[in-house]
Amino acid sequence: MNDHLAPREPQSAGQQSTTQWATSDGTRIQSRQWLATKPRAALLLIHGMGDHSGRFGHVAQFLNTERISVLAPDLRGHGRSDGQRGHIHNFETLLSDLDIALAQTRRLAPGKPCFIYGHSLGGTLAILHTLERQTELAGLIASSPALRIAMQAPAWKLQLGKLLRRTLPKISLNSGLDLNELSDDLQIIEELKSDPLRHKQVTPEGYFGMVESGQWCLDHVADLPCPALIMHGKIDRITDFQASEQFAQANDLCTLCAWEHGKHELHNMSNVADVLKTVARFIETCLAPAPLT
Repeated sequence: MNDHLAPREPQSAGQQSTTQWATSDGTRIQSRQWLATKPRAALLLIHGMGDHSGRFGHVAQFLNTERISVLAPDLRGHGRSDGQRGHIHNFETLLSDLDIALAQTRRLAPGKPCFIYGHSLGGTLAILHTLERQTELAGLIASSPALRIAMQAPAWKLQLGKLLRRTLPKISLNSGLDLNELSDDLQIIEELKSDPLRHKQVTPEGYFGMVESGQWCLDHVADLPCPALIMHGKIDRITDFQASEQFAQANDLCTLCAWEHGKHELHNMSNVADVLKTVARFIETCLAPAPLT
């Protein structure tokens, strides 16, 4: 696996640099990384559907102040990475991509604990990878994970989608995402409208694969091998808060943090400082030495 990894570019703490690697099928994955001074842990940060790693710089820089080095890839079909926009051929392919990304993340702080932090689709991927691979992690953080979609499509639209999945699985469709549902910060919304790396495309295979993977995570929550922080806003109209609640309540290793007025992008809400402090407290708990018995 290490043959796929490109050398890291030098950087000073808190500053962004880029790296890239080829997946097993030759897809070029672009990523950003932020190195902490004397890191005590490393963290793999995974964005959501239609998004890209560049929108998480403030999260990574905050984690750097906590002495956590961060790697954030653009998923295939997103950002500056190769691949059809919004298309996921199958989730096993994405998990294999994350195998490589996680190996590269561990190189940012050799021998130190490692975390995964995923948002939305990235939250589902973080959970799915941890459950299926039984990944050795210090902790898992899932923000607004797409375990279920919040607003159900009408029956006729679902039937049409299933037909397209069988006949035209790679056809690009508009996700219909309402940007106003992402954040309560109007500046963030305006920036999104002109962001050339974001997109609203999704394919039938990508959509139904996400739905099925979310349900698989809910069905296998008992297999969680590490502590998990599940964060979700109660007024999220994109991914379902109740699904996160169900997941967290099904395993004592989970901690649910419910944000009363939280929309979908908790890391871009007006109370982002409180959200990031919650993440820091969880990481601190995971890194604390076990009490003597």
